[in-house]
Amino acid sequence: PAIAAYLPVKYTEYYEPFIGAGAVLFSLQPARSTINDTNSELVNCYRVIKDNPEELLELCHEHREKNSKEYFYSLREQDRRDDFKDRSPLERAARIIYLNKTCFNGLFRVNSSGQFNVPYGSYANPVIADPAVIRSVSAYLNQKDVRILEGDFEEAVSNARKGAFMKIEKREC
Repeated sequence: PAIAAYLPVKYTEYYEPFIGAGAVLFSLQPARSTINDTNSELVNCYRVIKDNPEELLELCHEHREKNSKEYFYSLREQDRRDDFKDRSPLERAARIIYLNKTCFNGLFRVNSSGQFNVPYGSYANPVIADPAVIRSVSAYLNQKDVRILEGDFEEAVSNARKGAFMKIEKREC
């Protein structure tokens, strides 16, 4: 609601160069958009949700069934091993969604080596992946013209033309 007051009435294409959770994108659901982030695991999640929602839900369900502190740390440990790069995009997406939904306060944080380092959150009954949400996001990404990019924000918006709407938020570090 706070953002809605600042939205243009008309625009030709929507750009979100720092997509994060995509709250504004999914609220607006523009017909044509470009989304981007430098976080490769996040971008991978969007691509998997778009292309393989049912397989993702199955794997997230398996993670939910195995949820425990020990299981969490065994999955968190994967990005510290040499064979992590051999994991499929589907495995990586389900892993990061599980970790994010079961870690302390739902944080996404990595160390200087790029390894997920948030501790376990000890939730009684966490929802790992809501099937209705995953299917709705997948349907939107497939039914509309949504380009999913990974990289520098300047490159992501380099094709923007007059009439485009760009959501860029001020971030303090």
